[in-house]
Amino acid sequence: MPKLQATYRFQLMSCVQKPGETLTEYVTELQDLGANCNFGDHLRDRLVSGANLPTAVRTHSLRHPEMTFEEMGQYAQNAELLDEQTRMYAQNLKLQQVAIAAVQSVPPGRSANGFNNTQQ
Repeated sequence: MPKLQATYRFQLMSCVQKPGETLTEYVTELQDLGANCNFGDHLRDRLVSGANLPTAVRTHSLRHPEMTFEEMGQYAQNAELLDEQTRMYAQNLKLQQVAIAAVQSVPPGRSANGFNNTQQ
């Protein structure tokens, strides 16, 4: 068993978030590896050092060393979700601005589809 634990610890310590892997998937992978190697509190440290976290999340983890792995994972996942929602909002806002600009550029008497809009 000690040799297996050493193998699991190596896998855990070398585990980093892969491109395209969500934070939720990465946290689950760490949990699975951590369950096999009795690694305890070091899971939180691996999460912070191995995940692609925004600077604000890393700073928060340093300011709050008392946070557990579960708390840090939830905090990081919430930050990831908020970042995604902010990105989607900005994209939606940009599309709305493009649509408004397109409507505003339509000459009087014409509709946005190019047909004459005047009543005869």
